[in-house]
Amino acid sequence: MSKFAPYNYGREHNKGGEPGRIPNFIDNELSESSSKSWIEIRDPATDVVLSYVPESTPAELKAAVDSAKRAFPGWRNTSIIARQQCVFNLVALIRQNWDDLAYCITLEQGKTFADARGDVYRGLQVAEVCTP
Repeated sequence: MSKFAPYNYGREHNKGGEPGRIPNFIDNELSESSSKSWIEIRDPATDVVLSYVPESTPAELKAAVDSAKRAFPGWRNTSIIARQQCVFNLVALIRQNWDDLAYCITLEQGKTFADARGDVYRGLQVAEVCTP
């Protein structure tokens, strides 16, 4: 199950539930934003609010940038074999979550499910090409 599963992105609106607030992802952890301003994510087909994403604070943005800076040296020093394994894992995750990814695209963009599955397939092709 995804780390984001507790937030039930888009799924609760079908049950009459309240839309969730999507957290920030900083230092490989989910963290609630302290922002006072949130952006509505709406289903373009129904105009129903699916979730909210934060207009992250300057401190949260700085924390995300600092986290990326700290992570880069480790990635730069990672062997090509280990990087390749990361891409293999990404390919496996895309395949494993194909329909969930397509569902999110459908909700966010209003595409048909078949078209959204095609978008996931094109993303999968890009990831597969990246594996040497």
